[in-house]
Amino acid sequence: MKTTTITEGKTKLEVPVLEKKQVPEQALVFFNPKMDKNRTNSINVTESYFKEKIKIADILSGLGARAVRYANELSIKHEIFANDIQPSAVELIKKNVKLNKVKINVSNKEANQFLVENKYNKFNFIDIDPFGSPAPFLNNTILAIQPKDSLIGITATDKGTLAGIYSKACFKKYGIIGKRTSFQHELGVRNLIAFTVKTAYLHDLTARPYFSYSHLHYNRIFIEMLGGGKETKRQLKNLGFIKYCEKCERRELISFTKEYDTKCECGFNAVILGTTWIGKLAEKPFFLEKSEIEITMPYYNISALTKIYKKESKQLKKVINELKEKGYKASRTHFDNYGLKTNAPYNEIINVIFKK
Repeated sequence: MKTTTITEGKTKLEVPVLEKKQVPEQALVFFNPKMDKNRTNSINVTESYFKEKIKIADILSGLGARAVRYANELSIKHEIFANDIQPSAVELIKKNVKLNKVKINVSNKEANQFLVENKYNKFNFIDIDPFGSPAPFLNNTILAIQPKDSLIGITATDKGTLAGIYSKACFKKYGIIGKRTSFQHELGVRNLIAFTVKTAYLHDLTARPYFSYSHLHYNRIFIEMLGGGKETKRQLKNLGFIKYCEKCERRELISFTKEYDTKCECGFNAVILGTTWIGKLAEKPFFLEKSEIEITMPYYNISALTKIYKKESKQLKKVINELKEKGYKASRTHFDNYGLKTNAPYNEIINVIFKK
């Protein structure tokens, strides 16, 4: 395996050299340079959340890019564990550890085996960065994480499945009823949060999203563990359904305790999506270029509304300004270039978008 040395963040990494027309997934040891933002964001979130020495596990480490960057770039005291099932990957991890002169505990095990063996050796932060779905690793991750004041970082590259575009796969992998929507990127993140939170509930533990976002080909969430007890009952209100009308684009967040019907105000039968996460998408906005509205309110796709009403819409910037002038919150969203986040009622949104 031919390798070359690159620099990512403040860290040097020895990575595989891809042959002509070869993609990262085809390499003997997987490394995707497009995930550099994912890894940088993870360092920033970790620095923000933890103030004392932490124990971090990178359970699907590949060549160790994530683990070595944690070891090299975190300012707080830490103990790092890097694990991968591929022997060639483990050899590269060791080379990158030596290259950066850091200390990491390296192991060569299947990820779930690693987690089970460490369920009494609790971690403060477990990072799950698989190729595809993280679902097979979440149950044992809950067993190995500190039950309170800890984080789980989860990447999912099966965005189409999580968004409900592949509805059978969404139900099979995550137990969630999904369907293609105009807000698919946000729905995928909400579904990933819901699946993780419900997995924690199986062990009488409470969890909530500390920060979450969608970028390129992946969803990324950071789940905060809150322990059990009364907090578990309080957080249940954040699980529920989205009532979505494919004809007019109305949507409503519905708590699982609330009665509902499938009839939309326009007379069309809406679809019920879920169970999903209907609470805030984050406790802190961090590096998103949006206000608090980004983390609390579902978005509307202006292009989808334009197709429904067969009218030319105003520019998104003008729509946002007019909604603000009327006293509502409104902003763009990182989920969608044509997405509008607002707390304005549906009829007001339509009036502003299309009224000359």
